[in-house]
Amino acid sequence: MTVENLTEKDFDKKIKDIAIIKLTASWCAPCKYLAPIYKELSNEIKLPFYEVDVDSEPKLAQRFQVMSVPTTIILKNGKEILRINGALPKEEFKKRLLSKL
Repeated sequence: MTVENLTEKDFDKKIKDIAIIKLTASWCAPCKYLAPIYKELSNEIKLPFYEVDVDSEPKLAQRFQVMSVPTTIILKNGKEILRINGALPKEEFKKRLLSKL
């Protein structure tokens, strides 16, 4: 699968049963580190992966009370079941994601 951009406008249309959402910013060095890892995992874990630019979509950042980026959230039926703050090495990031799936 690919990583799809997510906006406030299309959020409710796109987010269904379960989704993995990374809130990020173009100026953020840890976000740049995490970007290829997130993309690789989107191909390994067959679930929808989304990305939100907090500068372009500040209301989504506020909705999820994101205070730092990168922040990755797993939503299941509209409820947050996991939050990962910061960038992690691929295997640790994957392990944390899979712990809730």
